[in-house]
Amino acid sequence: MDLQRGTALVEVVSLTKGNRIRVQFGDTHTEFKRMGVYRFELEPRELRVFGGDAVVQSGTRHIDAGRGKAVHLTALLTLSSFDLNQRDVLHRWSANRSFTIFTASREARAVHTHWETTAFGWSWNRDFGMRLYSPVVAQEYREEQAREAKAQSDEEAVQKQLRAVDRQQQAQARQQQQQQQGSTRPMRIPTVLSSPQ
Repeated sequence: MDLQRGTALVEVVSLTKGNRIRVQFGDTHTEFKRMGVYRFELEPRELRVFGGDAVVQSGTRHIDAGRGKAVHLTALLTLSSFDLNQRDVLHRWSANRSFTIFTASREARAVHTHWETTAFGWSWNRDFGMRLYSPVVAQEYREEQAREAKAQSDEEAVQKQLRAVDRQQQAQARQQQQQQQGSTRPMRIPTVLSSPQ
């Protein structure tokens, strides 16, 4: 992708082995190494990493930028920090669009993990720094929690039953051992003394 003007916000939700995502911006080339949210600005010429990891190259110089870092896209490639709470209309719109795609199908939610559903049914995206709500996702989350609770309860019942069987087998083994010890004791034959006549 060659960015020539304006602002671009890129969200990487998965990386396939062998594939490369590369953005050319002026004389710089940027590659994304992890899932995350990356924002390119024409004025000032910079890349802001809201989440993930990017490698920026200009000529022979390259720089690695992680979450909360801004790379000034000049020949020198200087690095600085920025406020992750800086959000505008484009940022919020992009977060909503991302969430809409995430909630579009169960398959999408199974594959993409950039939104995390919380205990109250809200979904949180660390890179966008936003939480949004979907009744479908909330219901799905509750159903999953109920399935997990039932599975755990079933597992505990099975373990309890196995422990009971184990205790019963141990008791039977002790009883058999006691019986065997009783049968191997030497028999005492009473001696009868008779008086001489």
